[in-house]
Amino acid sequence: MRLLELRDPSARRNGVRTLHIGMVEPTEALERFFVASETAAVVPLPSFHGADGFDCGVLLSREAAVGLVHHGREACASARPVETIEAVRALPMRHN
Repeated sequence: MRLLELRDPSARRNGVRTLHIGMVEPTEALERFFVASETAAVVPLPSFHGADGFDCGVLLSREAAVGLVHHGREACASARPVETIEAVRALPMRHN
């Protein structure tokens, strides 16, 4: 929800859509979290300081970032969009 507050997925300030959020089915599919542009990418890693967070990450160069942009486009093409607050609220909650 915070990401949607920061940027509207339908915004086109650079002429193209710059934010895509989707749910890949089936839910057993591996989760993918990364931020990528054509110049750099950041991939979060599990915390080195505890079991509950993702407070570490790897900064990737231009070549790897371009590959992640391509990967993200393919993943979003098959994903169910989750780009409104209502869509986020409709997601099933998993309790451990």
